Parts: sequence; C-alpha cells; structure tokens
Amino acid sequence: MNIKHLGAAVALTLGSAGAMAQVGAGFQITSFSHVVSGGTLSWVDDSRFVELAVESKEAGGLGGNDVDSAMEAASLSTQVAHASAQASGTASGLLAGRVTATPSFVDAFAQPHQGEASAFSGGAFTLSQAGTVTFTVNYTLDATSPLNQPLYSYGFAELVFGAGNYDTNAIDQLTDRIDSVQEAGGSGMRNGSFTLTVAMEGPQQMGYYSFNGNAFASAVTAVPEPSEWALMLAGLGLLGGWRLRQQRRAGRQEVAA
Repeated sequence: MNIKHLGAAVALTLGSAGAMAQVGAGFQITSFSHVVSGGTLSWVDDSRFVELAVESKEAGGLGGNDVDSAMEAASLSTQVAHASAQASGTASGLLAGRVTATPSFVDAFAQPHQGEASAFSGGAFTLSQAGTVTFTVNYTLDATSPLNQPLYSYGFAELVFGAGNYDTNAIDQLTDRIDSVQEAGGSGMRNGSFTLTVAMEGPQQMGYYSFNGNAFASAVTAVPEPSEWALMLAGLGLLGGWRLRQQRRAGRQEVAA
C-alpha cells in the first residue's frame, strides 16, 4: 500500500466513524380543523397562503450552501454531503419539515454542518353573524442528537400557532418546542394539540389564523473521539513504518553501490 492510499484509508475510517450519529429534527401538523358556533365561516379571497424555506450547509468548505424557498403550497428539499432539509405545506394549513446533519471530521475549527427548514401559513375569514370559531391543531415534534453533545451537535423543532380578530386586536398564541439538549439521551418525540377560539361580532369583522414551524439540526465537524484517535494513530504508525522501511532500503542500495 502506498502512502496516498494509506492516508485515504485513514481519512475514510475517521469519516465513517463520525457519520454513525446523525442529528435530526422535525415538525408536522397532522390535522387542522375548526368548529363554528353562530353563522357561517367564509375564507377571504386569496388570503390563505404558504411560505416555505429550506437550507443545507456544508462545513469546512466541502460543498458550499444549498438554499430553496417558495411562496406557495409546495414541497421543497435540499441536500449537501452532510446535511439535508425538507419542508412541505398545503393551502389548508398542513405543514411539515425535517432536517438532518451528520458529523464528520474536517478540523477542530470548522463550522458545523447544518440543516434548516421553516414553514409559514395562514388565512383570514369572516362570519355571517356574531359567533365564534374554535380551531384545533394536532401535531408532532421530534429531535435527536445521539452524541448528546449540547455544545456541538444538537437539534430542535418548534411550532407556533396563532389566531385572533383583526378588528378588536384580540390575539392568542400557543408555542411548543422540543430540544435535544433537554431530552434524556439527547432524543425525544412529542404529540401535541393546540386549541384557540376567536370571537367575532358580525360579518364586518375579520379573523385569522397562522402557523410557523421551524426545525434545525447542527452537527459539529468534531475532533475525533478516543477510538478515532486510536485508528488515526495506528494509521500514522503504519505510515512511519513504511517510511522507515523505505529509508533502510535506500541505505542498503547505497552500500551495495
């Protein structure tokens, strides 16, 4: 084995060892419904919207940056060698986002690999007479960082739900978030539900709802673990032995000459 092949093998071994613990996070609105008490609900023309954005960042100058965004109901995805992000949304308010980041050794000072996904949606409505609209949202959040290194590799996901009456400035907002650094073992998943009620005094008033979902994963281009150092030192030992043999061979050739 020549020196180039041996060095490549050592680097590949280190990269494979670091790639075993993928960081990830995600959010998903699994259902969104409303119940009207008094009157009939009508959606304001062209008021329902979806805005999506995804970004994947490769650390250490290995592959650059990949970004995508959309101002409509769609599904987006982006991926670089050690990070990915996906987001999707429908006009009816169902949103989802997922991100991953995989550790790999570059150097001790490189910025981490990162995946980011965000989704924003909302809509405006009126009631034909005085009454209320009660919105119910069911969702899931998850975050995992098997390395459990909160200063280096972590993930989080959050969902913010708001609803209110534009005319009376009555606004309510609920937020839920899951963070790998706060979960036992660095990983967790949660199913949740939001409920908000908007009061309307008549058809002259306008109400609204909005969602904002975010997911983020960061994986440091970490300094090798002890086991990885052992592999690297073993590789360096092989390199040293190879070089010593080359020197001895050159010395014998000089004597023979």
